[in-house]
Amino acid sequence: MKYSTTSKLDRRSLSASARSSSPTSSPSVDSSNELVKFACTTFQKPHDHLSAFVRVLRFVDLSSEDSDSDPDTEGDEENIQTIQTASVYRDILFQLCDILTHFYNVTELIFHHAMLKLDVFLHMSFMNSLSSVDIAHCEFDDPAADGTFLPIHHSNPCVPWRSLRLVANKGYETCLDALAGLAATPALESFTTTEWEVALAFLVHESQAMTGLKTLHIPCGDLRVVGQFLEATPTIISLTITRLPAGTPFSERHLRLPRTALPSLHTIKCAPVLLPELVPGRPVSSVDVSDFGQRPDMPGDGRLSVDGLFATLRRSSVPIRSLGIASAVLSKPGAETDFRNFAQLERMTMCMSGAQDLFVHMIKDMPSWLNTVREGHHPTVRTVDVRFCQPAEAVPVYDLDADRIAVAELFTAMFTGATTITTSPYIEWRKHASVRRDSVVWKPVVIARDTVRTHILSMVGTYKAVKDYEGCLSGLFEDKELTLPLKRVLGIEDDS
Repeated sequence: MKYSTTSKLDRRSLSASARSSSPTSSPSVDSSNELVKFACTTFQKPHDHLSAFVRVLRFVDLSSEDSDSDPDTEGDEENIQTIQTASVYRDILFQLCDILTHFYNVTELIFHHAMLKLDVFLHMSFMNSLSSVDIAHCEFDDPAADGTFLPIHHSNPCVPWRSLRLVANKGYETCLDALAGLAATPALESFTTTEWEVALAFLVHESQAMTGLKTLHIPCGDLRVVGQFLEATPTIISLTITRLPAGTPFSERHLRLPRTALPSLHTIKCAPVLLPELVPGRPVSSVDVSDFGQRPDMPGDGRLSVDGLFATLRRSSVPIRSLGIASAVLSKPGAETDFRNFAQLERMTMCMSGAQDLFVHMIKDMPSWLNTVREGHHPTVRTVDVRFCQPAEAVPVYDLDADRIAVAELFTAMFTGATTITTSPYIEWRKHASVRRDSVVWKPVVIARDTVRTHILSMVGTYKAVKDYEGCLSGLFEDKELTLPLKRVLGIEDDS
């Protein structure tokens, strides 16, 4: 079975990312191109001397990204001086796992959408420079079938890992305790997972295991366990709790933290009901409850009332500088005044109550609604991030004309001091001085080029299309890439 290869865009990104530290000498252009071929073909093992130039090694199954081109036949136009990132494919993972130790300067190892064997953890433990591991959407072989999970219990990494991310993986449940023994050390500073079973294995592994943890991002399946861990880990400065146990009565939704716990906490993302335990008396400057459906009219279901929310935030020992809330919170009478009391607020995240396409229709069909927004809603906010209630994997609506209206007429009226406004996860609108001294212009900037390209290409052959603004989206493609179907998606008139 042949898997699709990376695009030429990926190859340019590969070379563009290789601008930082490197060994004492850089590889020749020919050697660099050879490493690019290693990164872009089904399997072409690099020479050992090239492995030294890789800092970030990424294993990914790109079979979902159909591509008719083969980088091997497209030529090597890029003049690559240093290579530090390499991407390879699922069908060669088993061959490459046993040469992981050859990449002795790799500090960051990433596996996304890959088929893995559990012995990959054994190979990872022998990588001399590895400090960051990211495994997401991967599937492991049945440990009972290959019997390789037992040695993990007796493994210790050459260099203790500092960052670990385990997201939406399958097949490693029976060896989570062993994995916790491998990674849960005092050196670990950041731990992220989306599964409670994984979090539980790490939180209860052994006392004093993660005493240096600074960033914790987990779901909560047991408030008592999480509360005890937080109490015993005073080094945490950033805490994200993505969900609470289902069916827990409101009266029992407490972590039972003493006031002395988490003395350095400054960033929180969690359900509003946990804020009264986490904010007061601590140096919390960033709070985000935007993803938890905060509604001003239903305080009895485990959420704070709007008055309770703002009152709790004012009990932080430092000013709130970053705030994420649902847009419905600001619709309550008096909320605007309370909101402006946060005089040092610099960043605002707003979660709109509907999906992005509904918001686009509202902007276009109800221009009079824009006039109801009071000017000067909050003058100190510089960065505004607008989110929508839709699945994370959903392709955004790329209607830059509607975005321009929303930015120029709605959000700039709400946040008169804003200089950056994001209405899509991948596009920022930035404020620029106009030729006229008394006016400004807002221009879109793509901040995730590869992702936006992929989204647009996925629309080819469908009824979907984008609405560009000043060539922001069409500029992502070279002239030779602009086929007639792609032009239709981009709204480009065909001159032929």
